[in-house]
Amino acid sequence: MRILRYVALVYGSAALLLGAAAVAAGERPLRPPRGDLIWYFLMAAGPTLLGHGCFNWAVRRLEVFYVNLAAFGEPILASLYAFLLLGEPLRGSLLSGGALVLAGILLALPPAGRARLAEE
Repeated sequence: MRILRYVALVYGSAALLLGAAAVAAGERPLRPPRGDLIWYFLMAAGPTLLGHGCFNWAVRRLEVFYVNLAAFGEPILASLYAFLLLGEPLRGSLLSGGALVLAGILLALPPAGRARLAEE
């Protein structure tokens, strides 16, 4: 379970440094506006622990190129979540840029991966 120690060290350090920077900027990170704490928790649990944790886990098992390639889909998913959860609009530039990114990801997949996607 080395990944858990790594994630705890890196993410914990990042949280402490970010908290210190917020305090230095005059913010009160331990007193969030009412109702925001659940969103902070969800952002920490979902994208950070699960998403980035999976990337770190995958680096030991897959070629780094493919792990990095998957990271290009992150802004697309974030935009989709913002649309579904927060009602953010999906603008034309976002849709066209997202289509280009997805096309690039598909083109970069190995031929066997593209064939598998076509079958599904």
